[in-house]
Parts: sequence; structure tokens; C-alpha cells
Amino acid sequence: MRTGDLDRRVVIYTATTARDSMGQSVETPAILATVWAKITPVGGGEDTEGDKVTASNRVMFTIRFRTDVTEAMQILFDTEYYDILTIEKPDRKRRLEITAEKKY
Repeated sequence: MRTGDLDRRVVIYTATTARDSMGQSVETPAILATVWAKITPVGGGEDTEGDKVTASNRVMFTIRFRTDVTEAMQILFDTEYYDILTIEKPDRKRRLEITAEKKY
């Protein structure tokens, strides 16, 4: 991976639990990190959920290796949120390949 390939800024969000004014637990997003990434379109498609058709767009985000990224997180890229589906570690502790999906 060349450093010049990481030419887009993305924000990785994690969910944190807070209490609202009634004492109920509420999940709120919090920024884990802002990192440089390489963006590669993977594909998309349409799914049928009941009688509703939803479109999706899959993207691979390649970032420098981190140990704190999980599938429970989201990535913000170009004002759109992507749910992380898989995280691959092709090079030992050099990079992560994160496949994420945006649903419409």
C-alpha cells in the first residue's frame, strides 16, 4: 500500500451509551477516529424486505492498521454513513480492508 493511495478522509464512528433525562440508556454516536482511506467501489444491489425494496451500495475502505475498529461501527464518507460488514487484515499489521454498505 502506497501512502498516496490513501487520499480520502473518513470518520469512524462508534456507539456509546449515555443516560437521558429520564435515566434510560440511549446509544449515541461518538467519533473514534478520523483517518485517511482509499475508496474502492465493490458493488451494490437491491434486497426485498417484506414488501419493500431497498437498494444498497458497497464500498471497500482501505486504511492503516488499527486494533480498535469492529463490525459494530460505522464510517462517514462524503456525508453518507456506511455500516461495516467485514474487516480483513491482508498484510500483517499494515492495513485494514473494511467492506461497508450504505442502504437507501
